[in-house]
Amino acid sequence: MRPQAVPEPLEVLLPKQVRIQEFTGTRDFGQAEGVKGIDVRIEAKDGYGDTTKALGTFHFELFHYKPNSPDPKGDRIAVWTVNVEDPKVNRRYWNDIHRIYQFKLGWKEPIPVGRKFVLTVAFQSKFTERLFHQRVFVSGE
Repeated sequence: MRPQAVPEPLEVLLPKQVRIQEFTGTRDFGQAEGVKGIDVRIEAKDGYGDTTKALGTFHFELFHYKPNSPDPKGDRIAVWTVNVEDPKVNRRYWNDIHRIYQFKLGWKEPIPVGRKFVLTVAFQSKFTERLFHQRVFVSGE
């Protein structure tokens, strides 16, 4: 899908990059049976390199880590899609203090502590190109 044209200088204020922050990690979200989710923190940057808000859809995928490989993604474990085009929904995930999006992505299976995983995010908007980032992290750290 080709992005809609946005007039200059507004175009430079749209997201040009998304990044999974290093504070992303596994959490228990108050559940007694152990770690069952990921607290994902996403930073969107505009054409100036400044943090900005993003209207669109975030698509997350979690993979087992595949060591000694140019592509560290092993088998896919989970998928989540979060649409933040609606301003009320967008505000729900926006953290004003840190100027990031924060998503608590949970599922039913416990996550073993101390294991490596690969998390990917793809951001799609009708106003921008598709943006992508991935991060390797260790569960429980």
